This record gives sequence, C-alpha cells and structure tokens, in this order.
Amino acid sequence: MSVTHGGAGAASFRARSRPSRAYLRFLFGHSRIGHSPIGRSPIGRSPIGRSFFRLSAAASVAGMLVVTAVGPVSAHHPDLTAGAAERVGVLTGAGLRPGDVVTDHGISVVVPPRGEMIWAELKFDDGTSQTLSVETDRTGAVRLLQWGDEAAGGPDPSVPSSTTSAGTQTSTSGVEPAQPDGTSGIKGECSDGSYNRFSFRMPHLKWRYASGTTPSKFRNRTNGTRQVINALKRANRNITDARNLCGRSDRIGAQGTYLGTTSRRPNVSSGGSCTGGDGRSVIGWGSLPSNSIAMACVRGISGGVAYEGDIRINWNKAYETKSRYCSGELLIEAAMTHEFGHLYGMAHVSSYSSPNLTMQPIVSYCSMAHTTLGLGDMRGLETKY
Repeated sequence: MSVTHGGAGAASFRARSRPSRAYLRFLFGHSRIGHSPIGRSPIGRSPIGRSFFRLSAAASVAGMLVVTAVGPVSAHHPDLTAGAAERVGVLTGAGLRPGDVVTDHGISVVVPPRGEMIWAELKFDDGTSQTLSVETDRTGAVRLLQWGDEAAGGPDPSVPSSTTSAGTQTSTSGVEPAQPDGTSGIKGECSDGSYNRFSFRMPHLKWRYASGTTPSKFRNRTNGTRQVINALKRANRNITDARNLCGRSDRIGAQGTYLGTTSRRPNVSSGGSCTGGDGRSVIGWGSLPSNSIAMACVRGISGGVAYEGDIRINWNKAYETKSRYCSGELLIEAAMTHEFGHLYGMAHVSSYSSPNLTMQPIVSYCSMAHTTLGLGDMRGLETKY
C-alpha cells in the first residue's frame, strides 16, 4: 500500500525481514494470511524471492499504515494476487489527510473530506476482486475500512466478515457482521438466508447512462444502445423491486431512478482509480485493468448514506445484452445486477457456501442466475431499507 500526500509523492517503507505468522495475525486478526505481490525486481521474480514476505508501510511521525503480503504474483494483474483473502477491518490512517491518494494493489482512492467515505471495488472475471475503502470521520480522523484481495470464493466463511486489526468484531469497519442463516450445507436460492452488508446505504440511486461510451459492437446493431440501457435498467430494478423466484413480495425500501443519458463519464479511471466525486451517479464503459469485469465506486457520508455510485464496465470484456445472442459472453443484466447490489450497500457472500445468491462473486458466462435475488439477498436489503 502506498500513500501520496497531496500528490507530492509516496512515502513507502519496506521491511526485508520475514515477519512471523503470529505477528501477522496480531496485525490483522486473521488465521489465514492473504497473498500480495512482492515486486518486479529480479529477486522478486525469482523462485526464492517469491517465497519471501514483504511488509509495506506508509509512515508519518504520528504513525504507520501496515499491509502484510506473501505469495505469487497474479496472472490477471501485476499488482494483484490469486487466492488472497480480503482484509476487512479498521486500520487507523495516522498521518493521512483528506486529499491524499491511497493505492493498494493497483486501485486508488482519494481520502475523502471530513465526514465522508469512499468505497471502491475492481472485479475480475475469475471471481476475485480488489477492494479499498477509506473514511474520514467528523473529527477528521482517517480510517482504512477495507483493503487487499478477495479470493474467488468470496469471504472465507471461517473468518468473521467484520474484524478489527485486533480480530474483534465491529459494526463500524465498513462491513457489518455477517448474517449466516444458521444451517449447514449448500442451499437453494429460496432457502439460503445468508447475507453481508456494507455500513453505507443508498436509499435513492438516481443514475444516468454515458451513452457515448457504448461499445461499437452495440452501437452498430439496430437498437443496440437501447438494448444496453434496458439491460441496465432491468439490473437496477432486479435489486429495488426484489425480483425473485421465491414468491416473496417486494419489501425493499430502496429506490432507483434512471434519469436518461449523459455526456459525463463514470468517475472511475482506466487504471482502477475512483476519480472526481461530483455527486452524479453514472454507468458507462471504458478500459480497465486486464481481465476485469467492472469497477464500482461509491461516495457518501461517513458510516451513513451514500450520495453517488459509479460503475465503469470494461469494454475489452465480451458482454451481450440478451441470452439469445450469447455465445461465451457475460450478460450485462446478470453482471450489473450484482454490481448494483454493491451500490445499494450489499457485500459479497461466499460462493462456497452460498453459490445460488446474487451477491456471491462468480458470474457465469451466458447465465442469468444473478438476475433473481435469493432469500439472503432480499433479507440483507430488507434489513438495510
């Protein structure tokens, strides 16, 4: 993790020694240590070099930010690693101030103004994702709420989904305590009541579509842009209208309103950064890091209501608008139903124990499975709204 103060440059310190697993567990409260890159130097690329830990820190006189790492470099992004566990907790951002740029494993956010938060997720086609969330509370104190990789299976069900750096549960770490349904075994979508939620909520998402970013594949098709817009509108309604096959009525109070097209672009960069922050929610297309599906950014009040949600869809990834056209692509409605779920404050559930829920992270090609909410998806949204 690196920190740039006011854009002047990163303060980065690396400890070459190998910290003990006990020390790493003390720092992050996890019994399993995640993976992260060890650099691109000749030593870093060597078999011996890849076996060493790197302790990376952004430091100041007041304190130090710490991220631990071990493991091979990921194939899908030079700054990400496969199989690494997402770190969910609270790490005091001593020395950080609004306007600083925090970068972790290839994605970046700007530390928000006092009393605000920012959340970012870059999602890959193998189900892994990179998440970073920073909050500046009303006193001006900066906290890192989420950082690191999330494995393809989603949160490890054996690890509490909300932990501080000391390993204790908290409801203020960006992800609220997990809500399993109390039963074991893989269940169908209408019987699995598990869910995870972020601490923010989006009571009314008013969004526009950046029509100028529509890939030529759809622009050159009769009514192709309209088909993309309709798929996105359905994806949004799948969340707010609780579309399901369980016979459950809509009990979700969140609203989503499509305001039409715009010449604006989503506040997400091609390199994986949340940019700007203009209070306008925009969905659009653009380039993103290799093998990623989409990146979402949410801005809001610290620990409270979100006022902006942007999604940048990777136009270098094969997408399709309807099942009848699909041949090895991702369906826009399915993938974006999941992403809209994030904008409304829902976090991932494990694809191992809850493979039939919309908020499990693996989206299958040509599959519409994510378009209908499961019991846990609906329960999570109902308790939030």
